[in-house]
Amino acid sequence: MKKLIVCIMAFAFLLTTTAPALAKGGHGGGKSASGHSSSYSGGGKGHSGGGKGHSGGHGHGHGKGSGGPSRGHGGHRGGGHYHSSSSTSVYLVGREVIPNVHTFPDCNQHSATSETFVSYYSNGTSNSYTYYTVLDAKGNVLATDCTDVKHTIYDNVHYLLLRKGGKYGIYSHDGQLISNRSYTTMYEIAPNRLLVKANKMYGVIDLLENTVVPIKYKEFKSVGKDLYITKLNGYYGMVNSSNYMFFPPEYDKITQLYDTFVLKQYGKYGLADAYGRLILEPVYDKIKKQGEYIVVKKDKRWGVFDSSGRMLSEVGYEKIKINRNHLEGKINGMWIEIPVPLI
Repeated sequence: MKKLIVCIMAFAFLLTTTAPALAKGGHGGGKSASGHSSSYSGGGKGHSGGGKGHSGGHGHGHGKGSGGPSRGHGGHRGGGHYHSSSSTSVYLVGREVIPNVHTFPDCNQHSATSETFVSYYSNGTSNSYTYYTVLDAKGNVLATDCTDVKHTIYDNVHYLLLRKGGKYGIYSHDGQLISNRSYTTMYEIAPNRLLVKANKMYGVIDLLENTVVPIKYKEFKSVGKDLYITKLNGYYGMVNSSNYMFFPPEYDKITQLYDTFVLKQYGKYGLADAYGRLILEPVYDKIKKQGEYIVVKKDKRWGVFDSSGRMLSEVGYEKIKINRNHLEGKINGMWIEIPVPLI
């Protein structure tokens, strides 16, 4: 009997000494807020992904997911979803419809109404979209469900430039579609001249959809009054809206500098004026701004032009600088003032 009591006491002692160790290390050795082991906190990287979804393989949200910024409230309490204090849920808090009436300059034949639908969200942001209806002078509906409406008059004829379903078309004064092709971009850039984009290429058409500038340019950038830098097959040129080509697309780069344009070709630089006329052939090693002046470099010598491209000095100085608003050049190691013409 004494031996039996001793055995029972020894077994009880063994349980009391090993139970904490078992509880501490039984499923990988970590604390869990929901009663589940946190042994997969490192494995949570693959699933939590910044606080979303399930960490640790079985959707129990084990401990701190190393892949997310917040603690996982997992298991039965959190359903395995992560909630971060830095990213709260955004939800719709209200909607509004704003009506408006629009008129067109110099036009008494057309008008438009619009409805702007605004959605407001809990984080203080909003988004909106607008649909237009075009009307004639009597209030008859000419077009609906337009997302952009433009109007122009040429030769006493009214035209409507409407975007519907993401595409622009040219419409007559009574709302009839007269263009055969649809465009993703359409702007009036000169009388009877529309800059358009189709199939990711730019060109110019007239109001009867005749092609003026072929729709083949990757870029078509306005840089002056009826003057545009174009890009074709990686090379740059300059045209106007009537397709007069000032410079063919044969230049590596064309950049605007004051009222002039710097042309780069074969690693050399030239200069054109505001009207697209060539001032300097592209034979210079460098052209840059210096104060209000343009300085050019060729064969280690510098010269000066004003901001309109007018020559102020020959290209013969070792260096050029501005000293107290005086232009100076260095010759044979000495600085001298460069006389600037008054006219």
